Amino acid sequence: MFRTYKDELSPTDVRDYIKKHSVLIGRYANLQDYYLGKHLILENGAADKDKENKLVHPYPKYITDFNTGFFMGQSVKYVATALDEEEDDRFLEEYQSICNYNNEAKENLTLAKTCSIKGEAYELLWVDDKANVRFKAIEPDNAFLIYDMSIEDRVKFGIRYYVSQVDGKTSTYAYLYDDKAVYFYTDEASSGVFRLEEVKPHPFGAVPLIHFKNNKEVQGDFEQVISLIDAYNREQSNTLNDMDQFSDAYLALVNYGATDEEDVKKMNKQRILLLDSDGDAKWVVKDVNDNWVENFKLRVNKDIHKFSFTPDFADESFGTNLPGISLRLKLLTAEELRNTKEMYFRESLSKRMDLIASYLNIINNSEVVRNQIAMQFSDSLPQNILELTQIVQNLSQDVSTETRLSLLPFIANPADEIEKKVNEDQESFDKSMQAYKNLGGHDEEEDLLAKEE
Repeated sequence: MFRTYKDELSPTDVRDYIKKHSVLIGRYANLQDYYLGKHLILENGAADKDKENKLVHPYPKYITDFNTGFFMGQSVKYVATALDEEEDDRFLEEYQSICNYNNEAKENLTLAKTCSIKGEAYELLWVDDKANVRFKAIEPDNAFLIYDMSIEDRVKFGIRYYVSQVDGKTSTYAYLYDDKAVYFYTDEASSGVFRLEEVKPHPFGAVPLIHFKNNKEVQGDFEQVISLIDAYNREQSNTLNDMDQFSDAYLALVNYGATDEEDVKKMNKQRILLLDSDGDAKWVVKDVNDNWVENFKLRVNKDIHKFSFTPDFADESFGTNLPGISLRLKLLTAEELRNTKEMYFRESLSKRMDLIASYLNIINNSEVVRNQIAMQFSDSLPQNILELTQIVQNLSQDVSTETRLSLLPFIANPADEIEKKVNEDQESFDKSMQAYKNLGGHDEEEDLLAKEE
């Protein structure tokens, strides 16, 4: 975490912070390589290149893809919880419209995946040429925040930068964000001297760069088991090497010293050995304890899943007809990990909502209290719809309709669902009244007006 006591940063300060942050790029690159299948085993050489097998087991991809899908497989739902529903619904409608415009579900999934791989991610907000609020996920390789010196960790600055190479010329470009404006710096020759090129105000009232964390330690989901993955890759590769060596074993001829190269070719072709009376032939193979090797690999595989909090669905304990409650117990550690992710993700999404609310207040000349908007996360486990429906019905006397509907996984937007139901009821009522009139009935309001006349 970078900190400063300054209220303004000079070009030299920007350069120095970028230099400090660039130390982390190697770590991010290594984690990304492991996710893509570029493991340490591929860099190890061998004396006999023809016999060197290098097996890569994509545990990092499995761990990340499972945890990301389990955590963010279902879109985040937003529900208005204030008593002044009209005001909250207005903000919720605008906020939801902005989220839909930016394909929020996809962006959230990207942020969650990046956090799973590298331990953190960033999101940048800006206003495009059409006055639309935009937000996009940013890799931690290219962005960071600078906090003040207080215990509250208030964000003072955000920096986004990138390095470009054109025609052999390396240039560095940086954007500095504070609560009022965006400052654009360039270092055309990467000489270490930044020059301020442009200053543009922004309407968010705070630094429009948001930090998303995977956990308190800002570590990826498979980062702590990389050494175990390397060990598994190595043992599997060695096992295959041993198998190759067994198939290409040397034939030892005992008391057959007069054998020459032509004799070997002839025996190999005819598949016959002519040995002396005291001669012998046997294969020279490596003595391998198969049980020990397999038990070791099983232990390593188990530890990888155990310490990454990722279930091994190849385990026999995961049956095909496992009840829902039993499945949840099996996935208890994964659920605890998901809850941790949700806690930190919720905090960052709240900052996104604050920034958008600040912008809407400016353009609408209003004061929206947005803290009455609840966020609801859902896992991707199978749900007992009948049980959930009964729970919703039992809560009808104590909980609002919108909140109850939000508990049902197949309802994406409870507010829209309520509006649809009201419209359907009104349409059904209108049709019933029209049918009544067609049968010769009278409208009570019309009869009353007729009596008054």
